[in-house]
Amino acid sequence: MRISSHYLPAIAVTTWVILVLLLLVLTSTLHLEIYFILVLVGVLIIVEMTESPYSRPQYLNYTRLVVAGIVILFGLILAQKMLGMLHL
Repeated sequence: MRISSHYLPAIAVTTWVILVLLLLVLTSTLHLEIYFILVLVGVLIIVEMTESPYSRPQYLNYTRLVVAGIVILFGLILAQKMLGMLHL
């Protein structure tokens, strides 16, 4: 059975998310901040590798929405940490 090429980014992102989670559990450093940073870096790399300079398939628009959501979550975590440092 052959996997369609438009499923490969979703498979890669899912694999990366699970791999990061397993790595953090095995090293006993399960922190939400570290998890989101590693997931963000992996997703951005996967999106850049699957994007074509000549055309943009429809599924990449949905991938960009996922990336935007992860960036927003990362920004919220960063803002929370900064407010915690300022004791506000």
